[in-house]
Amino acid sequence: MINDYFDYSKFIDVLSLVLSIGYHFKFSTKSVEKKIIESKYFKAFLDEERSSILYKTDLEIAKEIYPEINEENIQPISYKEIEWTAMMYGHILKETKLNFETVFIYISIQKAYEMFTIYHEMSFSQSLDYFLNLRKESVISRRAKNLKITTKELAESCGVSVSTINFLRTRKSDISKLNVGSAYKISKVLNISLETLLSN
Repeated sequence: MINDYFDYSKFIDVLSLVLSIGYHFKFSTKSVEKKIIESKYFKAFLDEERSSILYKTDLEIAKEIYPEINEENIQPISYKEIEWTAMMYGHILKETKLNFETVFIYISIQKAYEMFTIYHEMSFSQSLDYFLNLRKESVISRRAKNLKITTKELAESCGVSVSTINFLRTRKSDISKLNVGSAYKISKVLNISLETLLSN
């Protein structure tokens, strides 16, 4: 994860730039989330495999994330709510060691922007408390709710019993003990990675 001040500062700078570009060029927040989740840069950073990114500038990384934008059009743009959002996500990721996909299930980028008005004058520990309170609901439950998939529909789509899904949703069963085939089917129906599913 993000261990020292330099790592954290670099991570926040890049995330802030990526969010700013998405905002400035009117990308949907969902498409920006997808770019961040799929970004080799953020995966390498969170997995502590940084040798491939150490010598890249923030703009070089942003260009890789937004290849459809001409390089000369990508300029650092500062927005207070976006800088705050980047720092909030950085704090949550640093403290929880979760991935972006999991965090976005609970606090989407759109939701984070809306939180700015209420939370920006508070310490980031309060944003973390808010996130951890949301985490009382399982990934499966939250993601199914976001996608408007009922327990019965999820069970039928995955070929498992309704009671199995209920136990997973309420965390009465350990997701890691589910057979790999069923876990894979659930992750596909919910359109999330196995890693995110296992953070249930």
